[in-house]
This record gives sequence, C-alpha cells and structure tokens, in this order.
Amino acid sequence: MTVKHKDHRENDDDGIGEQSEERTALTTDIFVDLLNDVKTTISEKKVFTNAMRDEISSYRFNISEGSKEFEVVQSIFDGLTKNGNAEKFYSKYYATVALHAPTYFPGLSRNSSTLLATKFADRLLAYSKESLSPVNNNAMSKSLQEKEIAGLQYLGAMFYKIYTKNTEHLRTGNQQRVNKQCPY
Repeated sequence: MTVKHKDHRENDDDGIGEQSEERTALTTDIFVDLLNDVKTTISEKKVFTNAMRDEISSYRFNISEGSKEFEVVQSIFDGLTKNGNAEKFYSKYYATVALHAPTYFPGLSRNSSTLLATKFADRLLAYSKESLSPVNNNAMSKSLQEKEIAGLQYLGAMFYKIYTKNTEHLRTGNQQRVNKQCPY
C-alpha cells in the first residue's frame, strides 16, 4: 500500500506533521513562559525556604534563540515529542541540564538553580503532554442520550430503595437488639 499510494500518503503526512510540529515546537517565548510558570509555582509553595523562594521569584532569565543552553534543552524536548518516552527525557535532561544547573540558570545559587531545573523538567513534560493531546470539543459538549439517562435513573431508584431499606432495617434492627439485649 505504501508503494502504490506513496505520493498520496506523503501529502497527508506533511500536513499532519506540520500541525503536530507547530503544536510541540519549543521556542524561546514558550521556554520563558514555562519557566515563569515554574518560578511562580515555586514562589507560592511554602515548602521551600523563604530565601530560596525570594531568590527564584526575583530571578530574571535571559535567553537567546541561538544559545547553546537553549539548543540543548530544545533537542532534549524534541526527543521527547518524537518518541514520547518520559524516562529517556528525564535521564537526558538530568544528565545535562539539572546536573549543570548553575550554567543554565546563571545568577542563582546551586540549590536554587537545581530546584528550578528539576521543576522545569516536570513542566516541560506536562507541556508536551498538553500539546500532544488532541482537543475534542464534540466529546466535551456531548450530552447524554435517552438510554443513558434512563439507565442512570434506574440506578438512582435502586440506590434509593437500598438506602431506605437499609436505614429502616438498621432502625428496627437496633430496636430489636436493644429489646433482646444482644451483646453485639
């Protein structure tokens, strides 16, 4: 099939590839937005020390499109979007970025830069999942069909019957137990 319909399939694949590449491309703007999200999240959590939160929240990150650091993170992210393997992503990211966090986030202490780098890895993974998951508006706005509503009404009626019988049984059972002086 691939040999016979190669030209047709290439045209279809090109459109799909461009869309998914557009959605998952890591640009400097997206990079900075994700990093600012991480900074906000860290600064709001009381788990970290005040000094570390203040240092990270006041940190200003400068990045350029052609910088070595950005290209490394971008290549690791591209690998994640291509194969979807989170374990490989984390191993590559931690071996390069988190291990050398002060060089990727200059101006921060070693502890703060490492914290920012590790939380940024989690945010990158979440971003890749968000951008890869298709948004299906039809499924979100789909209402229940009559059959489904009838089934739910039946279940509700059964639960109500069980509840009323159980509460009645407990009420009369407790009275009988009190009357019989049952040891339970």
